[in-house]
Amino acid sequence: MQTETPAATINGLEFYGFIKDCPGAALGCLQLPVHHAKYGVGTIQSVTPRSGMSPLFGVFFPGEKKFAKFNLDAFKSGMLPQVELPNGLLERVQLWRVEAERRAEEERIAEEVAAETLRQQRQALLAAAEASRAAAEAAARLRAEELRERETRVIPFQGYMVDIPQSASAVEQMDREHAARVSYNSNVIPNRVRWLGEWAGRIASGEPGLEPSWSRGQSAASYLQQKGVSHLWHFTDIRNLENIFRVQGLLSYEGVEALIAADGEVWLSSNEESIRRDMMLRRQDTVRVSFIPNSFFFRRVRFKASLVWLRFSLSALSLGEVCYSQGNAASFSSNICLHPQALAIDWSSLVDFGGDCESGNPPVIYPKSYSTPFDDPDYVYYKKSSINSEILIKHFLSLDFCTGVWDVDRREWLDLVRT
Repeated sequence: MQTETPAATINGLEFYGFIKDCPGAALGCLQLPVHHAKYGVGTIQSVTPRSGMSPLFGVFFPGEKKFAKFNLDAFKSGMLPQVELPNGLLERVQLWRVEAERRAEEERIAEEVAAETLRQQRQALLAAAEASRAAAEAAARLRAEELRERETRVIPFQGYMVDIPQSASAVEQMDREHAARVSYNSNVIPNRVRWLGEWAGRIASGEPGLEPSWSRGQSAASYLQQKGVSHLWHFTDIRNLENIFRVQGLLSYEGVEALIAADGEVWLSSNEESIRRDMMLRRQDTVRVSFIPNSFFFRRVRFKASLVWLRFSLSALSLGEVCYSQGNAASFSSNICLHPQALAIDWSSLVDFGGDCESGNPPVIYPKSYSTPFDDPDYVYYKKSSINSEILIKHFLSLDFCTGVWDVDRREWLDLVRT
């Protein structure tokens, strides 16, 4: 029987936890003073173990001369709010406290880990859902843009699109076809120009374009850079700059004819024969740019008018319908390809002939290539054809890709005006 003097008092809830975790210690609780909320102080007179259940404590309250039995829940509920412990049992309780604190800390950490894991899982699910939603939206936008790209493509004007009386003369027939073609182009080309202009700004700001034009253009640009071509060039009469700045880009001959010629004057560098050949070859719907700021046609017209070179980045190859011509595109013998790698061009001689292309400045002196009796005629033709090779960009080339305007007469760069 326990006769030690009480060393400490613990609350009933803590005693409940101690006995629940250490049921064997219940038998050592005989003669422990306990406090009852109603009967006052009593002593534990008996402890009755029960299989699968908490033990029963028999407590005698001398003040009330009452004996009652309680299970552990009486300590938990506050009916027996205090228990006085002797030193021997207090040491066991203190060890239990340390172990209980350790277990509680482990449980707390485990709960925090579980909560953090759950939070991360929820975040992952939310992120996956957001990524799926964003991907679906991006795919929907892409499909819409692809549809818009197809819808804005210009179907070339055909003769069957105009009704011409059989009694019409040849001149009247030509006039009616011309008027119908201009009217048709005036209706369809602006939509394509707007689409090209919008996407030019997006590509120039770093956004990828639509496939397959984007990948094909990137591949072409990479190939040209390897061959020493760092810019694309287009020359025009300086008086055309006002219209170019107004529409924010270069228009094909069809575009100029339909959208500008009726409202303002245009100074063409092409002669009637070149325009006629373009129409026969169905290439009047393209803007022409060259690999170098030099060509036979530039030398032919440079002293007849004040010219400027417009310099464009290779990013222009990633938008719209682009192809490449070995030799001048107006020539019946020109070879049209979808990639510059398919052009049979001696790129080293072409770049050397182009002047100071590395710094991006047009040459000051434009060389001529004369054949001699000792030259191979086929090689001379091949070289001149290479020099006059062109890039054909359908309908519109935006100033978003323009990196400079060079005044040939003054030999200086002009301010690039964008409205």
